[in-house]
Amino acid sequence: MWKLLKVLADIAVTVITVVLVMPLAAGAIGFRTYCVQSGSMEPALRTGSMIFTGKPENISVGDIITFQKWDMPVTHRVVKIQNDTYFTKGDANTRMDQGGISSKDILGKVAMLPGGKYCIPYMGYIHVMLAERKFGIAGLLAGYILLRKNNRKKGQYVE
Repeated sequence: MWKLLKVLADIAVTVITVVLVMPLAAGAIGFRTYCVQSGSMEPALRTGSMIFTGKPENISVGDIITFQKWDMPVTHRVVKIQNDTYFTKGDANTRMDQGGISSKDILGKVAMLPGGKYCIPYMGYIHVMLAERKFGIAGLLAGYILLRKNNRKKGQYVE
């Protein structure tokens, strides 16, 4: 029973660490992460998925971009470009978004991930949940690691 709990704890620590570190690693190479908050881009971007946006360069019709509009970040597909104004639409929406987007409002171009996907399903929800409680979770992780290290030194840790 204890061995099973140890394995489950190790898996949980690994998943939490990866989810917390992934956005930091992405940021180190120039990407930002976002959580998809609605179904407007389904099926390409599922609600709750994590997306990675890079520099907003070489944007063309068909690209997915994240931009600032309505006081929040929005991620939609570019359907038309006219006089340096970008017109967007969510894949699941029936109509184009109202008004255009200027290049200064574009936060980034959504990067295509290995395997031809644009997002990591459900990872956005997990990231948002952990980010809201990051200091408490970091403390729990540190305590868990120190406890394991201390138990190994005392010979109480059994593989």
